[in-house]
Amino acid sequence: MQTGILIVSRERASWLVFCVIAGLASSCAVILAIREIALVLADAGSGPAFSWRIFLIALAVSILGGLSSQLALGHLGVRLVHELRLHVAQRILQLPYREYEQQGFSRMYAMLSDDVTKASTALGTLPMCVVCIGLVVFGLGYLLLLSPWHFALVAVVLFLGIVIARYASARTSRALREVRALEDQMQDLYRAMIEGAKEFRFSTRRRRDFLASVLSPLSSRLASRKQASGALWSVTVQWNNLVFFLLLAVVAILPRHMPISDASTMTTYALVLLLLRAPIMALMELVPTVLAGKVALDRLAQLDVAHSASSTEEPSVTPSIRTLALRSVCFDYAAEPGEAGVRLGPIDLSLRSGKIIFITGGNGSGKTTLAKLLSGLYAPSEGSVLLDGVELKPDVTTVLRHYASAIFSDFFVLPYEGQRSNVAIDLASWEKRLGLDDKLSAASEWRSAPRLSQGQRKRLALLNLVAQDKPVCLFDEWAADQDKDYRDLFYRQLLRELAAKDKIVIVVSHDTDYFFVADIVIHMKDLKVTHIEEKDQ
Repeated sequence: MQTGILIVSRERASWLVFCVIAGLASSCAVILAIREIALVLADAGSGPAFSWRIFLIALAVSILGGLSSQLALGHLGVRLVHELRLHVAQRILQLPYREYEQQGFSRMYAMLSDDVTKASTALGTLPMCVVCIGLVVFGLGYLLLLSPWHFALVAVVLFLGIVIARYASARTSRALREVRALEDQMQDLYRAMIEGAKEFRFSTRRRRDFLASVLSPLSSRLASRKQASGALWSVTVQWNNLVFFLLLAVVAILPRHMPISDASTMTTYALVLLLLRAPIMALMELVPTVLAGKVALDRLAQLDVAHSASSTEEPSVTPSIRTLALRSVCFDYAAEPGEAGVRLGPIDLSLRSGKIIFITGGNGSGKTTLAKLLSGLYAPSEGSVLLDGVELKPDVTTVLRHYASAIFSDFFVLPYEGQRSNVAIDLASWEKRLGLDDKLSAASEWRSAPRLSQGQRKRLALLNLVAQDKPVCLFDEWAADQDKDYRDLFYRQLLRELAAKDKIVIVVSHDTDYFFVADIVIHMKDLKVTHIEEKDQ
């Protein structure tokens, strides 16, 4: 799991070694200071003078070592969180589009907003965990060296406590995983509330039913599971308190029943156990955070399992192509459990540069799926894709996307970067004709979308596509949001200008009034190409 191996590097290894050494020194110094205090108490305050010097040295080493370890681990934790965010973002951006669709928007959003936060919080507890674990390990080690017989009894109590605590922690972890799954479902409902804001306001009944029959029951289940996980953890914490007091009772009873016991040993045991209570309780309080972080990391690791995109870099200059062909291409849609699978194709096409190709058909005919195959968003389940007669393999989608750009009906507008483009097309002319020449200062910002209308955003997406200057240009119902003037401009002028630049221009459209613009019209029905009309040359 790559999200769990972010610390493997020479620089981080050096930091970890330093943290371990500093933490060990601090823990040893604390135990040494406790030992000196125990000796003074056992001797009724008349201990040797040098013990105080050792105590002060141990105190200084403890403070400096602990501070150094926490600062170093804090630095390391911040870097890990930073790289975790970048790692998850990179994986989502590189995830094959089909797998992204199957994962779903809500799950992707929850990974970025919830899982990364929980994993980051868990990583942020690293300094405290290391210091506490160091104290506990060295404290128990010192007790073992001080009196193996006494430690054996302490170990028995600890073992019983740990076994029961682990059982409760496992139950808590399962409850947290259930909570995480329910939170995914809540994200779906939140998205429905936001994206369906207009529709909900037209129906009081739908709003009422949504709240009463959908949102409220799910929220109640989520609250119940969170309460259950919290109750389990409260029981675990109280059990650990009980174990600690049992340990103190064992230490108090030992002098009366074991002749090998002495006041100095019992005093040291009591002081060390009192010292260890704080780090043990701190660790117990951190366990829910760590468990939630582990669940989040497990979810994020699924991105690595699903990730199969090639790391091939996109060339700075995209070569021109003459033909794009599909040979016996089929695409299998994911079937729901208990349902038969559905297949698009087989499809055979040969598209040439300088041509305008229309794809038309009824709803559900497979137009958009074919467009995603032609643009490299989907990989064929069977068949082959050829550029200039050369079959693309093994990574069809990555290579094909280097040559294609597309605007789909559910498009998103990226900031305009026309000023950074070095293209043969006169972008200034396009900007003016599309009515965006006075909008581009805002359009270059990531938060420009709310400032532009739907039609303006789609025209901005068209400008972005032209600025990429790729040899395959695909439009999925682009003109649907445009008024008649811009629709005429798109069909009668802009498409022809792109074709004149030797581009393969593909248009998914229902606008039969403009079919005369096309050189080729591909008709689809029931996930198959029924016939192809081609103009006489």
